Amino acid sequence: MTDLHNQTKTDAHALADRLVAGGAPATAEELLDLLREAPREELREAAHRVTASFAPKHFDFCSIINARSGRCLEDCKWCAQSAHWKTGCECHGWIGAEACAEAAKEAEANGADRIGIVTSGRAQTPADIDKLCDALRAMRRASGIELCGSLGLVSEEDLAKLKDAGLARLHCNLETAPSLFPSLCSTHTQAQKLETLRAARRLGLAICCGGIVGMGETDEQLVEFALTLRDIAPDSIPVNFLHPVEGTPLGARHPRPRPRRRRRRHPPAREPRHAVALRRRPPRPFRRNRRRLRLRRNECRHRRSAPHHPRCRFRRRPRPRCCRRLSRHPAKARAAYISVKPPRW
Repeated sequence: MTDLHNQTKTDAHALADRLVAGGAPATAEELLDLLREAPREELREAAHRVTASFAPKHFDFCSIINARSGRCLEDCKWCAQSAHWKTGCECHGWIGAEACAEAAKEAEANGADRIGIVTSGRAQTPADIDKLCDALRAMRRASGIELCGSLGLVSEEDLAKLKDAGLARLHCNLETAPSLFPSLCSTHTQAQKLETLRAARRLGLAICCGGIVGMGETDEQLVEFALTLRDIAPDSIPVNFLHPVEGTPLGARHPRPRPRRRRRRHPPAREPRHAVALRRRPPRPFRRNRRRLRLRRNECRHRRSAPHHPRCRFRRRPRPRCCRRLSRHPAKARAAYISVKPPRW
């Protein structure tokens, strides 16, 4: 077991050294073996070395504006804006060019490096392309930050118009592995997404492409998804984790854990007997009720009509359980019976 652990650790760091030195890229077998066998801590250390060698040392802040929301005709099982699922999401039409310009100005004031226009739907009509071009020009006049767009499936001709209006980056997620995508969406294919990304690459636009983790993919499909993104070579890779939305087919895939009840590690300390006796002691009655109370305490509980029950008066004879209380102080109990005259029945 120790040899296997050391061998896996050496393989993970050896692969990191090879990637940092600019050697051959990792194969699917190597990635799958590391994903299954390598300890998570060692795998994170090796991945951090690769990230520190290639990733920039500064944060890139971006903002988005929801220009059109809801009523999408696609049947993506993870999306809350699909018209096929009842999720109660906010739905509204095109917000207009002025609202987009105000959002760009506000994002620039807050320190964002870029802002993206996000619209729901499969693709854009020619009228939608004209509205987007007007909004991009207004945003470019109002601010100086970079403009992006998440616009669904767009043809190369429409992308050229959007680029002339000021679009600098196109966002189009592959979402998951090619082998898993048909089971999650049937209204469009991943090949159509790839064609949109290739058209944007040919026009010189930057590409933002990633996906969602946690939609039922296996280890093999996770490696397949990573290698597909490597072939595309996007400028930015957004990594999202599934947030189940109630009403979608994936809404109950990962239910939220029930809150655990807090249990006491140690039982509470018991109160001493004298404290219990003092707490349960009845209040002292008035003087006129003392005689009646003494009679009530000293009579037998089995036969209320016979307060001078022989089993209660004499200690040598057996007593019932209800009269054991009198055995603690037999002298006082006997004095009480003597001082109280029996009632006349």
